[in-house]
Amino acid sequence: MKLITALVLVSLALIAFIFFTTVSAAQHPSPAQDAPKFDVQNQETFTATVQEVKDYHCPISGSLGTHLVLKAANGGNYEAHLAPAAYLKEFGMIFKQSDAVTVTGTKVTFDGKPAVIVRQIKVKNETYLFRDEKGRPLW
Repeated sequence: MKLITALVLVSLALIAFIFFTTVSAAQHPSPAQDAPKFDVQNQETFTATVQEVKDYHCPISGSLGTHLVLKAANGGNYEAHLAPAAYLKEFGMIFKQSDAVTVTGTKVTFDGKPAVIVRQIKVKNETYLFRDEKGRPLW
């Protein structure tokens, strides 16, 4: 009887461990290994217009991230990876469709499409920072 009780307790402990490990990993995912990295040496600044604002799980930040679909003044389209949505919310950063923006970041190709990992964005009289001058995330 003691053996059965011990086996049941060990089994329950193992199930609890697996459950909490899985829940913790889902709440704090890490960036994908093959996701592009910010490259300080190849930063560019360009003007664009916001076409769309969307939040989704981002393989670059490893969290629910805010992204902008941008139409650059030169005609190119980019998916702008900003930061975790919670970071923008914490500092009251709001972007709207048709906002004219000046973006500084690293242009990359991600999932076969042009993208930009953003360090800062200027919209109207506001400058929003997402990475420091060395490219490290501020969130």
